[in-house]
Amino acid sequence: MLREMTRKKGRTGMTLIAVISAMALLISMLSVAEGIRQNAIEDIEEGKIDISVSPYGDHSLYGAHEIFRNMTSWEEVKSAEVNLYVFRSFMPVANISGDYVPLGCVGFLPKYGLEMMSADEKERFHGWFTETSDPYDDPHYSNGTYSGSFTGEIIVGSNFLSDFNLSVGDTILMAGAVGERETEFRIVGYYETRLTGGGALGSLKIYGALLRLSELQDILAYGDIKEEDRADTLSMSLDPATDVEAFLDKFKAAYPEYAGDIKTKKEMIADASQYAAMSSVFYQVIGSVALIISLLFVASIMIMAVYERTNEIGMMRAIGISKKTIFVEIFTEGFVIVILGALLGLLPGYFGSIALGNYMASSIGIDRTFTAFTPEMIKNALLEVIILGSLFTLYPAWKASKMNILEALKYTG
Repeated sequence: MLREMTRKKGRTGMTLIAVISAMALLISMLSVAEGIRQNAIEDIEEGKIDISVSPYGDHSLYGAHEIFRNMTSWEEVKSAEVNLYVFRSFMPVANISGDYVPLGCVGFLPKYGLEMMSADEKERFHGWFTETSDPYDDPHYSNGTYSGSFTGEIIVGSNFLSDFNLSVGDTILMAGAVGERETEFRIVGYYETRLTGGGALGSLKIYGALLRLSELQDILAYGDIKEEDRADTLSMSLDPATDVEAFLDKFKAAYPEYAGDIKTKKEMIADASQYAAMSSVFYQVIGSVALIISLLFVASIMIMAVYERTNEIGMMRAIGISKKTIFVEIFTEGFVIVILGALLGLLPGYFGSIALGNYMASSIGIDRTFTAFTPEMIKNALLEVIILGSLFTLYPAWKASKMNILEALKYTG
């Protein structure tokens, strides 16, 4: 009798631990998923970008400097920036000690790019580009022929400096690909972020850099390829009094070729929500799979318990206890363990979500909370446990209720 009680307590303890662990992981995953969604939306809502023009595919933003200068002259535009992104692994590359290293570059206009940055973004930068007399801070294109002064200034990620033992003031050679024309650049600053190589993403060794738009465009020109005044995005912050729809009509009339490439802040928020929802599915799946595995474990333990109690169940049936009563008893026993484990898992889930969110923030290198522990999320998690828990405890209960009385009484296992 004592051994049976000890065994039963052990089974109950194991199933409780399994459910508590699964519930904690589920809560953590759901919390991070919701945190990612909220952060994506808040970044856009609190950001300065009201209108974004981003041509897709080969349809780049040509005549970028002129379009930018024209837009900044419009009274509706409070500030703006234009960017060119080069993320191809072979262009451009940094030549460090003879080894070519892929370097993802962003070409922009420093003066205006700084205006569009949030306070949090500005705090991550150490050092900045030297001010020039050119009103757009891009003197190489000052006369529109890529023959103006070439500053050769570049800002790189902190991981780039640390991995190659470089410092502000050092120079690197940039080229489109191995064997192509090389251009010397001087590091004038760095930005704090691990998104491009540190923390959990350190093994990827992805490096980033910022340089002036025309100088990046110049690097991409070699051989028979001439400089192209192109960019990938044009972002604008509008005067609060601006009628957005009227502004869009005005822009489309001036640049009809980009009419289908415009997005308002509202549309960007909708896109961010959709992308965040897609990425959050990954975290939800992890939590749900862990929950299913734990409930399978609970069902397995319950089936074992049913077989161990075969004689007991046979005697209960022999004295007239109905199949329904036995079914309800076994089902309730398992269901109570699942519910209790789910409730006990809320607290470790809360602290687990905070720990996971902090880890993600440190991996990316920003001071931000990537968790959202909301009543709605808790309700959904508990509902998921209740539904799945009910399903997984049905089979052991059904198995117990279907036992043959004579075979159960003869059972000696």
